[in-house]
Amino acid sequence: MKDYERSTAVTIASTQTDPWSITHREIPGERPLGQRSGTTGQQIVVAEDLGLRAEVRALAKRFTTHPVNINTLANDNWELMHPLNVTVEQRAEDEFIACLYDADLYGYGDSIPGALEDLRVIIVDQFEFLLEHERTVELGSLPKGQLEILRRMLVKVDA
Repeated sequence: MKDYERSTAVTIASTQTDPWSITHREIPGERPLGQRSGTTGQQIVVAEDLGLRAEVRALAKRFTTHPVNINTLANDNWELMHPLNVTVEQRAEDEFIACLYDADLYGYGDSIPGALEDLRVIIVDQFEFLLEHERTVELGSLPKGQLEILRRMLVKVDA
């Protein structure tokens, strides 16, 4: 049996105001996955595996992030009002994701320049799509938010 760093009791209780109330408390020395019933609800004891925690740390070290500023969209119709702060996540030796977190947009590539180029295309395509459809359909909260953010970032190039 594995050694565990600590166990936590999770109590699932039902009240009139909150039918799915969940509370946590540490139980030193308690074995994992034990169950108890009580007047407050079902209590399940879970544990954190030290080996799993070490694996998560090792995985986190393999993924790196690179802050990058984009100064241009490399597009004839649109330009940026100001440089965009982008984070490029490196997931593997040849797997990169360029993230514009503010607008929830992502570009993918096998290199940093490839991921950034894909993100530039995604930004322009999404902006043009939202502009085209904003009057014909009711946009949900995510697309509305994206459109608001992209309107503050992009400006039409005078032809």
